[in-house]
Amino acid sequence: MLSIKEKRNIRRRSNWYIYLISFAVSFVALAMFVAAFWDNFFPQGAQQAANRQGVMNFVPTEEMDITILFMLGESQGGVPAQYMMMNYRPRDEIIHFVPLRAETKVTSGSTNGTLTQMYRNNGAKGVMSGINSTFGLEIEYYIKFDRSSFINFINSAGEVLVHIPFDLNNGNVSFRSGENLLSGTDLYNYITFNNFEVDDYNLVVMGSVGSSVVNNNFNNLSSEEIQNHFNKILNNADTNLTFRDYTFYQQALIYTSENSWNPATFFIPIGEFNGSGEYEISARGIVDILTKFGLN
Repeated sequence: MLSIKEKRNIRRRSNWYIYLISFAVSFVALAMFVAAFWDNFFPQGAQQAANRQGVMNFVPTEEMDITILFMLGESQGGVPAQYMMMNYRPRDEIIHFVPLRAETKVTSGSTNGTLTQMYRNNGAKGVMSGINSTFGLEIEYYIKFDRSSFINFINSAGEVLVHIPFDLNNGNVSFRSGENLLSGTDLYNYITFNNFEVDDYNLVVMGSVGSSVVNNNFNNLSSEEIQNHFNKILNNADTNLTFRDYTFYQQALIYTSENSWNPATFFIPIGEFNGSGEYEISARGIVDILTKFGLN
């Protein structure tokens, strides 16, 4: 016959499954409660998930094709020395950079002159008007960097990979040939290097740098990172872009960053100098520009 103590031990062992069942039921109930009110507890995460789903289902349209004029100068109020067009076609996953000589001749109405002269007389709008009329395209926006804003923007994007084919030396500025990762300051010095011995190499530098930044520094970015870069431009560069423009292109930029593999390339349109020292893009060069931009 069992003692009282032995009966109690048997009863305690026989009730263990009751505690397990109670725990399981409580856990399931808690999980269902959290799932039902997850968006209330974590609204930011829910919004990010919704945004991600929207991007996954998004396909850019042709109305998002755009051409932007980039300019670079030493000081904020000075005349830029470097000019480059960028044609962005997110649906086709294409970005074309076209660097232009500062001496490029353009005509707008009864006014003609080099890009430098057009900027000096009428600012960025004068340059855009001259390019639009001469090449038969439409530049809608411009971004002008000075030394400080350019360095700040590049530093936020990270070091830029460039291939330098030969050693460069010019006083305090020098670069070794080969693959180089350049900071904002070094990249500015490289782009504005004024002692290239190879003709048109300054144009190659501008185009290759623009392509490298897009292909290597701006891929697989989050929406927050893309917005931060855009804000850098709005807050530091001279531009006619607005935050409303960003909201229109936001999904296209995310789409390109996530889905396009090396979308950026560059080319240099052919032309020649005239007797006045102006560089005239040839008819063939203009056709090449329009073809590359999907306008021909």
